[in-house]
Amino acid sequence: MQKHSHRFEILLGVAVLLTHGYVALAPDASLLMWFRNDDAFFYFKVAQNIAAGLGSSFDGIGLSNGYHPLWMLVCIPVFALAKFDLYLPLRLLTVVLAGFNLGAGVLIFRLLSRLTRQPVAMLAAVFWVFYPGIHAQTTQGGLETGINVFFLAWLLYAVSRLEPDRPPTLRQMAKLGLLAALAVLSRLDNIFLLLILGVWAVWRDEKFRNQAMAYILLTTLGVLVSFIVRLGFKGFYDFAVPALAMIAVSLAIRLPVYYFGGLTGLDWRDKTKALARILVVVSLASGLVGLLMLAVSLIPAVGGFPRSALAVDWALALLSALLVSGMGAWLENNGAERGLQSTNSSRLKSALRSALQNSWEYFNARWPDWLKRALVYFGILGGTVLVYMAVNYLLFGTPMPVSGQIKQWWGSLDTVYGKRVQDWDAFLGFNSDGRVVAFATLNEIMSFFLLPKTVPFWGLLAGYALVGLVLLAKRETGFGSGLDRSAWLAALTGALIHVWSYNARGYVAIREWYWAAQMLVSVIFAGLFWDALLKKLPLKMLAGAGAVLGMAVFAVSALSIVRLVPYDTSRLGEDLTADIRFLEANTEPGALIGMTGGGMAGYLIHDRTIVNLDGLINSVAYYRLHRQFKSYEYLDRIGLDYVFGNEYIVTESDPYGKVFDGRLTPLKTFVNPHVLFRYLPGGEAQP
Repeated sequence: MQKHSHRFEILLGVAVLLTHGYVALAPDASLLMWFRNDDAFFYFKVAQNIAAGLGSSFDGIGLSNGYHPLWMLVCIPVFALAKFDLYLPLRLLTVVLAGFNLGAGVLIFRLLSRLTRQPVAMLAAVFWVFYPGIHAQTTQGGLETGINVFFLAWLLYAVSRLEPDRPPTLRQMAKLGLLAALAVLSRLDNIFLLLILGVWAVWRDEKFRNQAMAYILLTTLGVLVSFIVRLGFKGFYDFAVPALAMIAVSLAIRLPVYYFGGLTGLDWRDKTKALARILVVVSLASGLVGLLMLAVSLIPAVGGFPRSALAVDWALALLSALLVSGMGAWLENNGAERGLQSTNSSRLKSALRSALQNSWEYFNARWPDWLKRALVYFGILGGTVLVYMAVNYLLFGTPMPVSGQIKQWWGSLDTVYGKRVQDWDAFLGFNSDGRVVAFATLNEIMSFFLLPKTVPFWGLLAGYALVGLVLLAKRETGFGSGLDRSAWLAALTGALIHVWSYNARGYVAIREWYWAAQMLVSVIFAGLFWDALLKKLPLKMLAGAGAVLGMAVFAVSALSIVRLVPYDTSRLGEDLTADIRFLEANTEPGALIGMTGGGMAGYLIHDRTIVNLDGLINSVAYYRLHRQFKSYEYLDRIGLDYVFGNEYIVTESDPYGKVFDGRLTPLKTFVNPHVLFRYLPGGEAQP
């Protein structure tokens, strides 16, 4: 079996090398189609400048940290080769990214091989590596997604190897911490998933681990829903800070109160007493949350909040406790081995006292081990984040990437970059028309790749949930065991909170490549689900069907690659460098040209410098002036010569209309509505 596994991994590697070697050797114009994502060239130009000794700068003028650090470290030696040929690093990067995605596919295969039959694990790996919807985000484009999915997949694989009945060793926790540190440096917003996985790993040998994950998920959702129900989406963003504060307060209070109150191992043989205890414990926790929030709201940085949200939150917390506790009891066969907090006392007061005593005794016996594990994992992860923030503050004047701060600021403007979400589907991670955003891969798997509107997503989700409950009830399918051993509920919890964190902060201009964790969660779930559903299918039939589907996915991928990157450049439908030639023909050597975006132009243009106007890859000094609509002071200081871009964006939309008012004179139209303007400092422009 092991030899067979190695053969599959080698075959998968050969297929990846052949398809991506084809891309790496393509003509220059075709190769650019592979890297047509403008944001990737922000990395490339900064890496080129760092390698040339110009510092962490896109334009060679202002220092910028608008990128994720680990991918930049990979890009620097690659783009040192740009001094010989600008396209040579792109060819090398094609293979590098393919290697990272292949590594992620192999790790998915090894993870699922321990939990499912091997044909299912093989198909999942092939699907991950070659399915165009995933491949376009992880391997094409040149962004950090490839290295991100690799370290996330490695971390999930390492977590899945923790034995369920054996406490994780400190050495194992240190390994997980190092992988988490690499994952957070791959993409900083992985922090939510990494925190949740760390908590799950600390409690790996505890029966309440999955209930704790469910409470974390539902508590977070409950607070957000309570504020939105009370205020509506438009009003929510005026109280986003107290809402986020209440999530932190709720998690800090509810988890220990639920544990010591006996909700994580509730005895449901007497349903009346169980319901009474839930009511008392949840009400106690909600009361403490309310009191602490009243105190926290006195902090000026937090501010007040609608008190009625507390009542809505209490009702949702009660519903969540009923769901989680009841589900936990059902999965434990109506009371068998429910945990250390169960009690048969005849009176509620005595039952609560007994639960508290049992929980406290168990806690006293276990907390030293929990603390040691937590200190190792979170010490490595937290130390990495703190060092990163300190270095950023010292070098750039801000602890976090300026690009994220700008996108959150955009949400407060009337800007072309997007608007804050205004409906439930979008807020939870789905478009209002039913098409999934964060969980696009999951939707496509569930709908068998039908057209997006053929089957409503929520209907599909309900159907899969019902089938999943049946599979959980039948333990011989191994579905429940697979979900537990893969830490899938913890990964899902982190992935969902990741989505909600963006929407709760009013973040706009969110891109598809943000959702690497959601893709991983979807593929792992699909492997576990379909293996359990097809448990009675003979292995030979399963292997045959898997081989056919795998070859079909590979064929579709190979065909899409050939169409995207043709060797016959006359078949290209778009000239990605036409704007660069236009700028070179209509500006003098040495000119400073401002563009919103401008990544590809900044990397490929000759004898000119592109200055990024949106601020995503500009300096902190520019961003701070830009927020005040005074970034013209920075542009005057550096001696900007031209502005090139969409006429409406740069002359009317926020924030550019206010910044460039009276400072632009149109010179020549490239392709309507893109215009080259002369920039004149001091408001001296003529119409």
